[in-house]
Amino acid sequence: MIYVQVGLYAEGPSDYDFLLPLLDRLVDDLLASHYPGEATTQPSPLPLDAATATKSREHRIAEVLVQYQETIQILVVHADADGDPARARRERVDPGSHRGQALLTQRVEVVGCIPVQAIEAWMLADPQTFRSLLGHAVELPRNPEALGRTKLKPTLQSLLQVQSRRRLKAAQFFGEKVSLDELRRLSAFQAFEAELLEALHAIARRLP
Repeated sequence: MIYVQVGLYAEGPSDYDFLLPLLDRLVDDLLASHYPGEATTQPSPLPLDAATATKSREHRIAEVLVQYQETIQILVVHADADGDPARARRERVDPGSHRGQALLTQRVEVVGCIPVQAIEAWMLADPQTFRSLLGHAVELPRNPEALGRTKLKPTLQSLLQVQSRRRLKAAQFFGEKVSLDELRRLSAFQAFEAELLEALHAIARRLP
């Protein structure tokens, strides 16, 4: 049996709202595609943060790894790249991962979730999701990853035409409904999915 409990360390409330249901669907899809016929169990992903919010991001990620090492097998660390994914990985994912991994007694796979600009690009990937939410078609950017960070949120807000509180609910709706196939057109999602799949393979290889 492949048992996978995923934890998520994200940047803000709407990121958790979007990524938690998306992760739930994506892990299910990858397990079904790559381990068909095998008994698997996958509880819903857990939203995680350190108990001491005043610590640096590096310390908080490390604290999450240490605190939840007996609970999770994968920690997904979300970091918007602001146009520089390599730098985001180097400065906002790896330091906390390395610090925490050095303290672990049980293995936890760390996976970077790093949109090219910001997570809103992933919400702009699927026109059918907007049709389902709004009841009518909208015209989306052909390549949402090409939009600068300062344009992504206003573009999404303009399309939704709702206040911030309802945008949080919309983020969860997108996480539940956005097409995985549409997301797979985006380079950052491709990289994230490949890293997540390798983490699942690593867990499977350790099974007796």
